[in-house]
Amino acid sequence: MSESTMEVTPATCSNCHTPLQGPFCSACGQQDNQPIRNVFSLVGEFFGEMGNFDGRVWRTIVPLLLRPSYLTEAYVQGRRAPFVPPLRLYIFISVMALVVISTLLQQVGWTVNQGAFAVAQEGASGSQGNDLGIPGLASFVQNPRLFVSKFLSVAPQLMFLMLPMFALVLKLLYIRRQRFYMEHLILTLHTHAFMLLAILLILLLGLLNTGLETLFGEGFWLKPLSWLQSLTVLWIPVYLLLTQRGYYKQSWGKTFAKFLISSHVWMFLMIILVTSALFIAVITAEF
Repeated sequence: MSESTMEVTPATCSNCHTPLQGPFCSACGQQDNQPIRNVFSLVGEFFGEMGNFDGRVWRTIVPLLLRPSYLTEAYVQGRRAPFVPPLRLYIFISVMALVVISTLLQQVGWTVNQGAFAVAQEGASGSQGNDLGIPGLASFVQNPRLFVSKFLSVAPQLMFLMLPMFALVLKLLYIRRQRFYMEHLILTLHTHAFMLLAILLILLLGLLNTGLETLFGEGFWLKPLSWLQSLTVLWIPVYLLLTQRGYYKQSWGKTFAKFLISSHVWMFLMIILVTSALFIAVITAEF
C-alpha cells in the first residue's frame, strides 16, 4: 500500500474526543497539551485566562466538596475544559477564605483586657524582655491586632510553599504507582482547596447560627445549621481518606496506613508552618 492511500488516524481531544485540527479543540476549546508532565504549564494555565470565572466555578465547586478525587482524575485524564484549573482554584479559594477570616476578626472588635497582658507587657518592655532578644514582642503585647494582621499576611504564603513538600510526601508514599510528581501536586492542590472551602463553610455556618440566635433566640431552627456544621467537620477526614483510596486505587488496608502516615507528616509540616508564621509575625510587628 502506498503512502498516498494510507489512512492517518487524527488525534482526538482528551475532553470530548472530537478529532483535532489544530492545537485547540473546535468543539470544546480545550488546548491539546499535557500539563501533568510540566510544572510550567500548570503555572501558565493559571495566568492564562486569570479571573475568567464563569459557569465552570459551579461545575467545579460541587464535585470539589462532594466527590473525592473526581476533579484530579478528570484533570489527569484530560477532561480539563469544564472545570477551573487546580492552581487557579486553590488561589481563588485561599484568597476568599483569607478575606472572610479577616472580616470576621475585624467584626469581633478585638477588645483586649489590659490586665491579662500586664505581666507579659512588663516582661516585653522591661529588662527580662530585653534578655529574650525577640524584636517586636513589645509591639505584639501592646497591639495584638497588628500581630494577627501580620500572621494572616504570612501564613497563606507559607501554606503555599508547603504544598509541593506534601506532594513530595505523596510521591514517596506511592512511588510504586509510577505516577508523575505533577499528579501528586494536582491532588494536593485539590485537597487543600477542599479543606479551605470546608473551613470557610464551617465559619459561615457558625456566623449564620450566631446571627439567627441573636435575632430570634434559641430554637429548633438552629438545629439543622448545627448538624450541617458538625457533618462538615466530620466530612473533612472522611473525604481525604476517600480521595487517596479513589485516586491511587489501593486496598483499604494500604490506603488507611498511608493515610495515617501522610496525616502525621501533614500535621508536622503544619506545626512548622504555624510556628514560622508566628515567629515572622512577632519579629516584623515593629515594621
